[in-house]
Amino acid sequence: MSKYNKSIIFVVILILWICLVANADGISIEELEEKAAELDKMFNVSAREYVEVYFELADAYHSMGELDKALVHYKKGLQLDPLNVEYQRKAAKVEIELMEYASAYRRLLFIQNKLEEAYRIYNEATALLSEIPMEIVDDEKSRVVTPLFSKSIVVAVYPGVDEEILGIICARISEEFKVNVVLEYLSVFEDESNLRDKHEEYYDYFIRYVYTHNHSTVIQEFMEAVGLTEKDLESKVGKEQFVREMIVQSEGETAWERLHNSIVDQYDADYQIQQIRKECKAYLADSDQIIGILAVTGKDIYSGVESNNFLFGLASGNVAVMSIYRFYSRGTPFEKVVQRSVRQSFASVGHVIGIPRCSSPKCARSYPHSLEEHDYKEDVLCGECIQNLNKKYQELLR
Repeated sequence: MSKYNKSIIFVVILILWICLVANADGISIEELEEKAAELDKMFNVSAREYVEVYFELADAYHSMGELDKALVHYKKGLQLDPLNVEYQRKAAKVEIELMEYASAYRRLLFIQNKLEEAYRIYNEATALLSEIPMEIVDDEKSRVVTPLFSKSIVVAVYPGVDEEILGIICARISEEFKVNVVLEYLSVFEDESNLRDKHEEYYDYFIRYVYTHNHSTVIQEFMEAVGLTEKDLESKVGKEQFVREMIVQSEGETAWERLHNSIVDQYDADYQIQQIRKECKAYLADSDQIIGILAVTGKDIYSGVESNNFLFGLASGNVAVMSIYRFYSRGTPFEKVVQRSVRQSFASVGHVIGIPRCSSPKCARSYPHSLEEHDYKEDVLCGECIQNLNKKYQELLR
């Protein structure tokens, strides 16, 4: 192996490792660091909305064994969200690993007291339940959606979406919302306007990492050996060649293909909604029969208007788009992917029909801040949503 390969092989391995331990939302360590730096400049009230950035970065550092950095960011997150029991526990675990026992002791006492308080609240809630008249309880348990099969929800599908998941989504929407479902296969691919090129972002990160961890002469030897110049690194093609050559020479062609395929571009959901309005305008013109449209994509999506990192779904009026991309992960059972997809379809269809979000944390339509919270939900509508749905159906029949 040549001198330059020996010098940089550890960098390649480390970068590949960092790629693997990037957080579950597919955001790199560098992206999280940049976002955390932005949060550092915000007032607490503004930053609180984005506290998960600190926690995700801390988790990533912890996975890499960088305990000091992990603790710093756990603390930053907990300054904004001090009642978060789970991250108080994680911070205490790191403090024990760092032998900062006094801080860990205080956190663990807080957790104990908090859980005791939760148990007290549970007992109080149980007692209050006994005061609710049984006829109200029975009415709530028996609350059902009044059928409206004379109206339809159109499920518009982009190419490449899993047929089995799609079939279950359509069946469950019809079953839960008691409406007809029309399946429309789109002949166009997702609009690439305002596309986030995640490949080039990663290439830039990779190259910066190599340049900061190797001597310039070593890099120059490598560049000459593969026929690249500094000018070539100004283009995406040149950047890709640099990264590809480095990984192939040290890790093999399979490693490059695996890395390249794991990086996914993000599509702007706002443009997808515009595209759906155009492609399905005939359906939207038939307001007597069609309530609205839910588009389903297998691509990763975000909102350029709302500056989101990623989305499970986005709605605008009677059109919504949902993505099943983030419901897949290594080792996730197919049944769980289906459940996640169904829950999101219920949330999106509710927006399309025009009913508000509910306040029930277990309802399929409650707002999740993470995939974990999404998994906590049930794949059924709560009594509040059913009540709102029946009111909306009465309006649609007038």
